[in-house]
Amino acid sequence: MSMAGALAYGTPTPSGYLQIACTIWFLYDWILTLEDEVEYIWRRKWTFAKGLFIIIRISAILPLFVEAVLDTTLENLSDPYVEL
Repeated sequence: MSMAGALAYGTPTPSGYLQIACTIWFLYDWILTLEDEVEYIWRRKWTFAKGLFIIIRISAILPLFVEAVLDTTLENLSDPYVEL
């Protein structure tokens, strides 16, 4: 088994890199809209719509982070080398 054709132990797989890119893209979009979010959501009184918005925001980012961690650190740790 040659090193040229295998991923080193603990190296993220291509799907791990894709997951990182998706997470970064989501965070970039969130940063771009943060000013509007603060103005239109956070400074308003609590309503059903505000609660729903916050739940959706949190429920979207948490799985992205969990998947990014799993895809980059735990996906290929069971085998020392993964053949491509």
